[in-house]
Amino acid sequence: MKKGYILFPLLLICLLLSCKGSDDGIYSSSDIIGTWQLRAVLADPGDGSGEYEPVRSNKTIEFFEDGTFVTNVSFCDGSRESGEGFSGTYDPGTSKLVPDGCAYTGSMPTYSFEGNKLIIHLPCIEPCGEKYEKIS
Repeated sequence: MKKGYILFPLLLICLLLSCKGSDDGIYSSSDIIGTWQLRAVLADPGDGSGEYEPVRSNKTIEFFEDGTFVTNVSFCDGSRESGEGFSGTYDPGTSKLVPDGCAYTGSMPTYSFEGNKLIIHLPCIEPCGEKYEKIS
């Protein structure tokens, strides 16, 4: 009988530790598909103190199943105002974005997820990035 008292709590602990919610940071390649709107930007002054600051922007990026994306604002110039956008490709295996027409030398923009937010890491000298929220 004492073995049952020991085994049951151990099984319960194992079960609880193995269950994870949908916001556990693990996403499939299809999670990026849809339209995302810019909600915050990170611009570090060079001392590591930068934090994401909320922004009001019409900047959106839409990802498609065929590995392409379109946006209404260029990644090339760091603008946040809508205007002439562009397209490109993305690779779920490497999390790289390859914008058409940008003259990046060295690293390319990459993406990751933070909870239900899409983070785009831009190739800047100091840490910088954009945080998006899925709108459709």
